[in-house]
Amino acid sequence: MKPKVFQFLFYSIIFSVGIFVGEWLLDLFTNADRYPIVKEIKDAIFIGVFVSLLLVFVNKFRE
Repeated sequence: MKPKVFQFLFYSIIFSVGIFVGEWLLDLFTNADRYPIVKEIKDAIFIGVFVSLLLVFVNKFRE
């Protein structure tokens, strides 16, 4: 169980940073109206945690 927790934390950090940077670049290139930075960070963290939770704990095809 312990390796899955470290895997979950690693994936959630990677996904959260990737989603945040991707949204920021997309907003920058399209000149879109941006949400406040705190809201974008919260959204990216929520999505990153959710996706990594599904990837690590629900994925039955890995083993």
